[in-house]
Amino acid sequence: MRVSDLPFNKHIGIQDRNGVVTIPVKDLHMNHLGTVHATAIYGVAEAGSGRFIIENFGYEFPDALAVTRIGTVKYKSAAREDIMAEVTDSKPHPHQALDRLRQKGAAKIAVEVSVHSNNEIVAIATFDWFIKNG
Repeated sequence: MRVSDLPFNKHIGIQDRNGVVTIPVKDLHMNHLGTVHATAIYGVAEAGSGRFIIENFGYEFPDALAVTRIGTVKYKSAAREDIMAEVTDSKPHPHQALDRLRQKGAAKIAVEVSVHSNNEIVAIATFDWFIKNG
């Protein structure tokens, strides 16, 4: 599965380009100030964290249930052009979460994502995921 294949993500224009989750910004992504709407920024960040989960857990646990439990975003600056998500950290490390998933059948992981536009950080987000095997 690719995050860009999910119906909502398709609807808002999320793309997975060579492993980078992006939104090619169009008029429909803009707010009343002429900048990218906060919801689009949140969406690309969440999709970027979801791609990280798929990439790190999907191969060994293709039938696992993974859901976001908490998502927080700190908006740093306005964007007017395409936005992209980049995972910057996770706690615990994916290998530790994989070990827990193997041993206990479930794991929690917090994924930190930065959203960039035109080489500038637009937002920093953290998504707490719960993953359960089968």
